[in-house]
Amino acid sequence: HCRNAGQGEEQMFMRKIRLQKYNALEKEGTAPAAGVKAVDITPDEYETYLFSAYKAEPGKKPRRFGLVQKLPVEEMETVVRQDIRVARDDVLELANKRSRTVQQYLLEKGGITPDRVFVTSSKVVPAGGKTSGMRVDLSLGK
Repeated sequence: HCRNAGQGEEQMFMRKIRLQKYNALEKEGTAPAAGVKAVDITPDEYETYLFSAYKAEPGKKPRRFGLVQKLPVEEMETVVRQDIRVARDDVLELANKRSRTVQQYLLEKGGITPDRVFVTSSKVVPAGGKTSGMRVDLSLGK
């Protein structure tokens, strides 16, 4: 089972914040070569870069003297999170990619013959039950 939708949304949220720090480092000429993934946000920096991410989001924001007004952290987080959606197609593509990786491993390293390994379609199990989330079934033919 794959229950990464919530994790994916959190990763996308933090990426928006890390991107703001990366952009600031890039202006200074000190951005890491590995890109945004290599940027860490310390607790002391969190609110600063959250505010930058908040300002970067589309839509009208409260202004004072022409400048975007800083809101409480929770309100800025809500605005930054509002357009984050891990699409069903993204989750299905991730499941299919993982299935293909397992299939390739079984064929190359597991000594399983190709006529015994196949990938079926992944599916999203509706939320609310014991098995909500993404489900990938693996099986071997005889």
